Amino acid sequence: VSGYDLNKLFPGSFGTLGLITQVTLRLRPQDAASRSWQSTLPDWQSAREAAAFVLDGAFEPTALRVVAGDDQLQLRARFDGGEAAVASQLERLEAKFARDESTALSASESKLILRARLPLQSAAQWAERAQSAGADRVLWDCGTGVVRAYFLEAPAEAASLVSDLRDAAQRAITVGFHRRDV
Repeated sequence: VSGYDLNKLFPGSFGTLGLITQVTLRLRPQDAASRSWQSTLPDWQSAREAAAFVLDGAFEPTALRVVAGDDQLQLRARFDGGEAAVASQLERLEAKFARDESTALSASESKLILRARLPLQSAAQWAERAQSAGADRVLWDCGTGVVRAYFLEAPAEAASLVSDLRDAAQRAITVGFHRRDV
């Protein structure tokens, strides 16, 4: 089949190509298999390239997320569907990346949470900036473009971070921050 993949292009345009006025949903039975995969990555550039590899490749993840914390960066994916389809996707990912079974950090005590929905390039750059500013945990949902940075202590450059976030989010749908006083 030649031409553009309108299923990805049109919704990803954030309304710049037109408005979606009718949506047809395809229903399917409950998935026979559901498995998760994760890999540790050395830096944000590698995370962006790995996310692009998965999103642009012959994969159909139900979730794709980059998680950063404790000097560790992980790409996490979840696949649902038939046994053969899920197994095939995981085999291809494991051939490309090393498997890692480490767990995520909890940031439920965060005093400052910054979040935005950003394009792929801006998301990786801003997530790296937040981590270098001392974020205790950074979550980047590659499918939706939502980036969240959790700080246990508000950094001195919090205003600069918010300014950078707003600059990066010129085409963002949501930008905001939440401060919890404990």
